[in-house]
Amino acid sequence: MDKESLKAISEMLRKELDPIRNDIKELKEGQSRLERSQDQFSKRQDRFEESQEEFSKRQDRFEESQEEFRKDIKGLKEGQQSLEKGQEKLEKGQERLEKGQREIRQLVEELDPKNANRHRELQASINELRKNLTNVEIITSSNWNEIARLKKIR
Repeated sequence: MDKESLKAISEMLRKELDPIRNDIKELKEGQSRLERSQDQFSKRQDRFEESQEEFSKRQDRFEESQEEFRKDIKGLKEGQQSLEKGQEKLEKGQERLEKGQREIRQLVEELDPKNANRHRELQASINELRKNLTNVEIITSSNWNEIARLKKIR
Protein backbone atom coordinates (compact mmCIF):
# COMPACT_ATOMS: atom_id res chain seq x y z
CA MET A 1 0.00 0.00 0.00
CA ASP A 2 1.16 3.30 -0.74
CA LYS A 3 1.74 6.16 1.56
CA GLU A 4 -1.24 8.07 0.53
CA SER A 5 -3.54 5.17 1.14
CA LEU A 6 -2.02 4.63 4.48
CA LYS A 7 -2.37 8.30 5.20
CA ALA A 8 -5.97 8.22 4.12
CA ILE A 9 -6.66 5.09 6.21
CA SER A 10 -4.84 6.68 9.10
CA GLU A 11 -6.88 9.85 8.66
CA MET A 12 -10.04 7.85 8.44
CA LEU A 13 -9.15 5.82 11.52
CA ARG A 14 -8.32 9.01 13.38
CA LYS A 15 -11.68 10.49 12.45
CA GLU A 16 -13.36 7.31 13.56
CA LEU A 17 -11.22 6.93 16.68
CA ASP A 18 -11.39 10.59 17.84
CA PRO A 19 -15.03 10.32 18.92
CA ILE A 20 -14.21 7.03 20.63
CA ARG A 21 -11.24 8.67 22.33
CA ASN A 22 -13.46 11.57 23.40
CA ASP A 23 -16.01 9.08 24.66
CA ILE A 24 -13.28 7.21 26.56
CA LYS A 25 -11.98 10.53 27.94
CA GLU A 26 -15.51 11.51 29.02
CA LEU A 27 -16.04 8.06 30.51
CA LYS A 28 -12.79 8.37 32.45
CA GLU A 29 -13.84 11.84 33.67
CA GLY A 30 -17.26 10.43 34.56
CA GLN A 31 -15.61 7.50 36.31
CA SER A 32 -13.37 9.95 38.16
CA ARG A 33 -16.44 12.00 39.20
CA LEU A 34 -18.22 8.81 40.24
CA GLU A 35 -15.21 7.75 42.31
CA ARG A 36 -15.11 11.19 43.98
CA SER A 37 -18.85 10.96 44.60
CA GLN A 38 -18.41 7.45 45.91
CA ASP A 39 -15.66 8.71 48.26
CA GLN A 40 -17.96 11.49 49.44
CA PHE A 41 -20.77 8.98 49.83
CA SER A 42 -18.47 6.67 51.79
CA LYS A 43 -17.47 9.57 54.05
CA ARG A 44 -21.12 10.50 54.52
CA GLN A 45 -21.96 6.87 55.22
CA ASP A 46 -19.15 6.75 57.81
CA ARG A 47 -20.48 9.93 59.44
CA PHE A 48 -23.99 8.48 59.33
CA GLU A 49 -22.78 5.28 60.98
CA GLU A 50 -20.95 7.32 63.64
CA SER A 51 -24.11 9.34 64.19
CA GLN A 52 -26.11 6.13 64.38
CA GLU A 53 -23.68 4.74 66.98
CA GLU A 54 -23.93 7.99 68.95
CA PHE A 55 -27.70 7.80 68.69
CA SER A 56 -27.61 4.20 69.96
CA LYS A 57 -25.47 5.31 72.92
CA ARG A 58 -27.85 8.16 73.65
CA GLN A 59 -30.79 5.81 73.39
CA ASP A 60 -29.08 3.46 75.86
CA ARG A 61 -28.46 6.37 78.26
CA PHE A 62 -32.05 7.47 77.78
CA GLU A 63 -33.30 3.99 78.61
CA GLU A 64 -31.05 3.90 81.70
CA SER A 65 -32.39 7.30 82.75
CA GLN A 66 -35.91 6.12 82.10
CA GLU A 67 -35.31 3.12 84.36
CA GLU A 68 -33.96 5.44 87.07
CA PHE A 69 -37.06 7.61 86.68
CA ARG A 70 -39.24 4.54 87.08
CA LYS A 71 -37.41 3.67 90.28
CA ASP A 72 -37.73 7.27 91.49
CA ILE A 73 -41.44 7.29 90.67
CA LYS A 74 -41.88 4.01 92.53
CA GLY A 75 -40.06 5.51 95.53
CA LEU A 76 -42.21 8.63 95.36
CA LYS A 77 -45.38 6.54 95.23
CA GLU A 78 -44.24 4.55 98.28
CA GLY A 79 -43.41 7.80 100.06
CA GLN A 80 -46.80 9.21 99.14
CA GLN A 81 -48.53 6.13 100.52
CA SER A 82 -46.52 6.46 103.73
CA LEU A 83 -47.47 10.14 103.99
CA GLU A 84 -51.12 9.31 103.37
CA LYS A 85 -51.04 6.74 106.19
CA GLY A 86 -49.37 9.29 108.46
CA GLN A 87 -51.95 11.88 107.52
CA GLU A 88 -54.73 9.40 108.28
CA LYS A 89 -53.21 8.80 111.74
CA LEU A 90 -52.94 12.56 112.31
CA GLU A 91 -56.56 13.08 111.27
CA LYS A 92 -57.70 10.37 113.70
CA GLY A 93 -55.59 11.97 116.43
CA GLN A 94 -57.07 15.35 115.61
CA GLU A 95 -60.58 13.89 115.85
CA ARG A 96 -59.74 12.47 119.31
CA LEU A 97 -58.32 15.82 120.40
CA GLU A 98 -61.38 17.69 119.12
CA LYS A 99 -63.64 15.22 120.95
CA GLY A 100 -61.63 15.72 124.15
CA GLN A 101 -61.78 19.47 123.67
CA ARG A 102 -65.57 19.33 123.31
CA GLU A 103 -65.78 17.24 126.51
CA ILE A 104 -63.57 19.71 128.39
CA ARG A 105 -65.61 22.63 127.08
CA GLN A 106 -68.79 20.90 128.25
CA LEU A 107 -67.27 20.30 131.71
CA VAL A 108 -66.17 23.95 131.94
CA GLU A 109 -69.62 25.09 130.90
CA GLU A 110 -71.14 22.88 133.60
CA LEU A 111 -68.64 24.05 136.23
CA ASP A 112 -68.91 27.74 135.40
CA PRO A 113 -72.34 28.30 137.01
CA LYS A 114 -71.39 26.10 139.97
CA ASN A 115 -68.20 28.08 140.46
CA ALA A 116 -70.12 31.35 140.25
CA ASN A 117 -72.51 30.18 142.99
CA ARG A 118 -69.61 28.89 145.05
CA HIS A 119 -67.81 32.20 144.57
CA ARG A 120 -70.82 34.09 145.87
CA GLU A 121 -71.09 31.75 148.83
CA LEU A 122 -67.40 32.13 149.62
CA GLN A 123 -67.59 35.89 149.28
CA ALA A 124 -70.59 36.02 151.61
CA SER A 125 -68.76 33.76 154.07
CA ILE A 126 -65.64 35.96 153.92
CA ASN A 127 -67.73 39.08 154.51
CA GLU A 128 -69.32 37.45 157.52
CA LEU A 129 -65.90 36.42 158.83
CA ARG A 130 -64.72 40.00 158.47
CA LYS A 131 -67.69 41.24 160.47
CA ASN A 132 -67.03 38.63 163.13
CA LEU A 133 -63.32 39.51 163.17
CA THR A 134 -64.23 43.18 163.56
CA ASN A 135 -66.50 42.26 166.47
CA VAL A 136 -63.70 40.17 168.04
CA GLU A 137 -61.32 43.14 167.69
CA ILE A 138 -63.86 45.45 169.29
CA ILE A 139 -64.49 43.01 172.11
CA THR A 140 -60.75 42.42 172.55
CA SER A 141 -60.19 46.15 172.71
CA SER A 142 -62.96 46.48 175.25
CA ASN A 143 -61.44 43.65 177.30
CA TRP A 144 -58.07 45.36 177.27
CA ASN A 145 -59.68 48.51 178.47
CA GLU A 146 -61.35 46.66 181.34
CA ILE A 147 -58.10 44.88 182.17
CA ALA A 148 -56.34 48.23 182.24
CA ARG A 149 -59.01 49.68 184.56
CA LEU A 150 -58.82 46.66 186.82
CA LYS A 151 -55.09 47.02 187.05
CA LYS A 152 -55.48 50.66 187.87
CA ILE A 153 -57.96 49.89 190.62
CA ARG A 154 -55.79 47.39 192.24
